[in-house]
Order: sequence, then C-alpha cells, then structure tokens
Amino acid sequence: MAFGWWITAQPPFSAAATVGILVSGAALIVVARLWRRRTASLPSDDRADERLGVWVAILAAVLVWELISYLGHPREAHPTISSITDSIQAEHVFRWLFFGGWLAIGWSLAA
Repeated sequence: MAFGWWITAQPPFSAAATVGILVSGAALIVVARLWRRRTASLPSDDRADERLGVWVAILAAVLVWELISYLGHPREAHPTISSITDSIQAEHVFRWLFFGGWLAIGWSLAA
C-alpha cells in the first residue's frame, strides 16, 4: 500500500501511473500464484466454483452497466462508474483507498 500511495499521487493517465498500476498488478499475480502453490496441498474448497460464478455475474453486470452508460447520452443521465467516483477520487486519500480496494478485489480473484 506504500507503493499505492506513490501511484495515486501521480497525474492520471501519466506514464508513471500506468507503469505503477501494471507493476502492482503483475506483482499481485505473481504473489497469488506463489500463494496458490503453497496452499495447493491443503484440502480444496468445494465452493470455489460457486464463488467464481458469483464473481462472473458481478463482472458481467458491471460491464453491461458501463457499456449502456457509455453509449447513452447525455453523460449526466447515464453516468459511468468512473464519472460517479470522479468527485470522490479528487482527494488523494480516497484514490489510495480505491487502489487498495482494487488490489483486494484482484487478490480475491487471483488467489
């Protein structure tokens, strides 16, 4: 999260922010793979497929909403998630918390 504090201080869409997001995402994937190897010897969870189905349904619903919002006009009548959270993410602390949430969601999907 210390690295996340630096990333979220970068200007949006800058090269430093993009590289930082890519590096942290790649690190999360590597750590999750190592975590999976370490926990592979433990008894498996029978509900893993059920949880995956829930995540797929949530992701599909968000993607459909984003697509409908993106194609709908005017933007005020059809806001995307990013346009809804823009005012919240104007503050560095909240951008950092959103980044932490992004990592937590990524971890739950990858591990």
